[in-house]
Amino acid sequence: MVEIRSAHAADVPEIARIHVDSWKDAYRGILADELLAGLRVEDRVAVWERWIEGEDVRVWLAESAGVVEGFCRLSAARAIADPPHGFAEVTHLYVRPGRTRGGQGGALLTEALRFAQGASYAGLLLWVLEDNLRARRFYERMGLAADGARHDEPDWLGPGVFEVRYAVRFGETR
Repeated sequence: MVEIRSAHAADVPEIARIHVDSWKDAYRGILADELLAGLRVEDRVAVWERWIEGEDVRVWLAESAGVVEGFCRLSAARAIADPPHGFAEVTHLYVRPGRTRGGQGGALLTEALRFAQGASYAGLLLWVLEDNLRARRFYERMGLAADGARHDEPDWLGPGVFEVRYAVRFGETR
């Protein structure tokens, strides 16, 4: 049974651990081994202490039997590649390695979609590594579609690494 709850400052270390572990698992073969080897939970803790709060920011956790198994962060869409007006953005959606396909990611994305629509956003978008086919199939099953936007920022991900934008429009504008 997956339960979704709002994240709090005390959850930052676990969010950071899942973030790093997920990158090392999901992006092996997509991003450079040196980049992945250099990821440190301590560095992510410092970043997540800033990212967990802010205007229009929501962070949810997926828990099973009291164990945090994934997280999702939603905010107003960042100004990347001329985003559609009034959209929310899922900036992060990660599930602990070994726990994918257990419903956590779907429950988290469903919560983000529900919240964004209820908050009168025009739609929801997210960016995904172009070569992350498993994630792209998941987003497509969840009703999002690639909208043609593509970029290679941040460039520290490495040469030839692109992200593609997925989106869904709700109809109402914010």
